[in-house]
Amino acid sequence: MQDREAIERIAEQWPRNRIAGALFLLRTLLVPDAGVLGQTSPMPDVIPGPTFVEYHANTREYVFHCAGVDYKYSIAGGGSFRALTVLRNGEEFYPALDGGVEAELQGAIRQPWSADGQRNLVYRLLDSSLANGTVTVSWSMRYGNDSTRFTIGMRPEGQILILDIAGDESGRTCGIGFARSSPAENTKVVHIPYLTLCSVLYRKSSGSFVSIFADWEQTSASSITPWLDRQSTSSGYYSQRVEYERTTAGRRNVLRERVYLSVAGDLQYVLPNVVGPTAPFVKELAGRIVLSYGRFFPWILRAPPEDPTPRYLDGLTDAGVRDLAIIVKDWSRGQFDHNYPCTWPPDDYQRSACWGGGVAGSGEGGVQGLRLLRDAVRSKGYFFALHENYTDYHASGCALASVLGPGEYRGLLPDGRPAKTFFNDCRDHPSQAWLLKPSKIDRVARWSMGEIARGLGGTRPIDWSYLDVSSAVNPSGPVSWDRDRSYVDFDSASPDAGKFTGTVKWYRYLPSIARSVYGGPVQGEGTNHFLYAGYFDSFEGRLVTAADGFAGEEVPLLLDFDLVKLHGRSVYHGVGHIQQFFGSGNSAHERISEDEILEYIATELAFGHAGLVTKAVLRDYDHSTLHASLEQRFGLPIERMCDTSRVTSLGYFDAGGSCSASEYIARHVDGFDDFHSSEFMGKIKVVYANGVEVFVNRTGQPWTVTLDTPSGGWYTYHVSVNGRLLLGTGAIPGASVVLPAKNGWAAFLPHSPSQ
Repeated sequence: MQDREAIERIAEQWPRNRIAGALFLLRTLLVPDAGVLGQTSPMPDVIPGPTFVEYHANTREYVFHCAGVDYKYSIAGGGSFRALTVLRNGEEFYPALDGGVEAELQGAIRQPWSADGQRNLVYRLLDSSLANGTVTVSWSMRYGNDSTRFTIGMRPEGQILILDIAGDESGRTCGIGFARSSPAENTKVVHIPYLTLCSVLYRKSSGSFVSIFADWEQTSASSITPWLDRQSTSSGYYSQRVEYERTTAGRRNVLRERVYLSVAGDLQYVLPNVVGPTAPFVKELAGRIVLSYGRFFPWILRAPPEDPTPRYLDGLTDAGVRDLAIIVKDWSRGQFDHNYPCTWPPDDYQRSACWGGGVAGSGEGGVQGLRLLRDAVRSKGYFFALHENYTDYHASGCALASVLGPGEYRGLLPDGRPAKTFFNDCRDHPSQAWLLKPSKIDRVARWSMGEIARGLGGTRPIDWSYLDVSSAVNPSGPVSWDRDRSYVDFDSASPDAGKFTGTVKWYRYLPSIARSVYGGPVQGEGTNHFLYAGYFDSFEGRLVTAADGFAGEEVPLLLDFDLVKLHGRSVYHGVGHIQQFFGSGNSAHERISEDEILEYIATELAFGHAGLVTKAVLRDYDHSTLHASLEQRFGLPIERMCDTSRVTSLGYFDAGGSCSASEYIARHVDGFDDFHSSEFMGKIKVVYANGVEVFVNRTGQPWTVTLDTPSGGWYTYHVSVNGRLLLGTGAIPGASVVLPAKNGWAAFLPHSPSQ
């Protein structure tokens, strides 16, 4: 009955999406981990062509003849991945030298890539066979007088070698590592924007792109993490490590992994695919600029006199900003990032604040203040959302057992201790957050959201939702850099104990809970959001790769994964909060210039993302009103058309003209990802099925382009014509224009946005 009422409420409040929204909600409520039909795994696209397998008795090798590539597996080579080689275009190499299965033997984890493992691990072939195109090999893995067993099944499909790896029932096989490719000379690791669980290797000698990764949709592991050398892109480390930790009952899940090894001359045939539906409210959020307001919520209406934006909301409308979706970040009981998920009632700001100074004694918050703000935001035609979090549990300020009944609401580590997540180091009231059990998200979120909905009142208490953290974190645990921290619950009494997929399932389900309570779209935080594409309606599109630590500005415009695999399932707003994009982390004290705002918008246009504006805590300076007005005039008309149309062409430009991403990387392998190089991948053209065309220049040199678009269209542009720098819309002055360095663009619509 509760689900039926939720569907009816969404249908009533969002009539344009009555059918799509209701069906999506019904499916995800009944089947939380449902994917899109026709794509059930991240296996790369397949190159059509015949495959066959043969066994060479003289060399004891199985050879898999695939589309343009051969794979060899030597049963004389032992049980590690040293037995596996690739032959393409005359180059033979190891895709995962010294990688393989790791196991707990004689009381410690033994790994084939460690010095100890290479000296002391002994493999014995138990069986090998070839039947129906599949090779199956069984191995004993011994260390001293202790041993375990595992089996590898291998079969070709197109250019891909699929490996099914299974440990024995003892649970002592506890992971797989892919180590590095060898020889590493003349290789380059290619970090893919928005792909955060692995990278891709390019081998110069054979012109080959290589990927190897575990199927994260059907893994039994507790952790999947990138295995990279963050100090070098030529060491051959480009893939993953998969780990199995014990639950609190002392047992591991039995190792079961499917692995895809793909080698091709074209990048598109090694990139993972994305499993996910199309979210129901894409159109609603594609036409909105998101404003993330990080200050005390009463200040949106009336800030202190010394503030540069004393009447911030009115200032936005005075600047011509019409299509905002506002997220109020700092509103909840105990102030920002405290007391989750017990957030109601709103804070009254009677004590000092953590971020950016105090508002102690202002008394301008509370329930009436938040209602007043919501109604004021709606009166401007803007959407109103609150920042919520159902990953972190601040048990010190939120006693769930007292309101939802007894029981453990914190996720547990393998040793039974509660798993930590975020620590709020607020100088006046610090607070440690713990993992909220993913399996209890449904009950906890419905209760907390219900408190908010009843407290705000009305048939539609808020217009849309922002869910923090759940779509941002790698759903693994314990995390490698802090073994007290985990996003996986190892409590043996919990469903899917110790499983990566258990966390993914419930985090994918979370947006449906919000839709059922509030009746509107849902945005998630960005970073690992590719795992949740299509489940959330929108993401904060933080520009990251598997090699964390890159500033967004320095990431090459390598668009293929984002625009081909992710695009259209959800809306992506921005390319990260603007201070983060320019490398200043979370600092709000970096002044952002107009040229930098234009560079940010140019990057959004390249990736086909809608606008994101950040109002942070800085009191003596504001760039966000200018940013919002520039997004409204120059970004939104194009971006709202991009989010709902398929990409038909991607062009990367150098002195030789337009080429594919694969060709560009091959030509500029040493400089395509170097922001300070003249070879930086920053000149692109994107064409959409609806006729939209986008040229962007993010390199350090001006770029002259010829616009061959049909007459009668409409442009938004930042170009130079006859030495004059122009920022405008409408007809563009000339068929040949110069896109200025770093922040130039010319984006074409087949008709005026008003038509």
